[in-house]
Amino acid sequence: MNYEDTADMDKLLVFLVEETAQNQEDQEIIDTISSEVKEFGWNKNLLYDLRQYIESLVPVGDYCYKYISRDIDDETPYPKTETCPFWDSDPNQEKQEAGYCHLLQHGDWEFNESKVYVNCKTGEKQTANEIGIPLSLLWDQCKECSINPDTREEN
Repeated sequence: MNYEDTADMDKLLVFLVEETAQNQEDQEIIDTISSEVKEFGWNKNLLYDLRQYIESLVPVGDYCYKYISRDIDDETPYPKTETCPFWDSDPNQEKQEAGYCHLLQHGDWEFNESKVYVNCKTGEKQTANEIGIPLSLLWDQCKECSINPDTREEN
């Protein structure tokens, strides 16, 4: 996400208004930012406020979801999770290229076309598409945004 590009920020703000307000407090935050942008345009303070709000929505860890309950029983055979409001899946793409992040405004298929990987043996630089395998894992709800990484030290 380019926080300097006001067109990107406008698109993101529209998405937030339409999709993410889950309670009255969220709605008030979005409404305040929206009205100030309309009146004054984007500025450093509004960008900071928006970034703080976005970071509050993105789950902590490596995945585009957080666990709500890890209890498993006959009625719920899987742990209950809450998906990041920015994660989506495009039914028009192949399963392992269908993940999409509204925050980054990119999907697996776009990352696989553009993200460059280096072959450790040859030093050759290639995209996932050139290598011939889908390396972006948004479809499997693995983060590409790097927001709120899990910083706990592993023992």
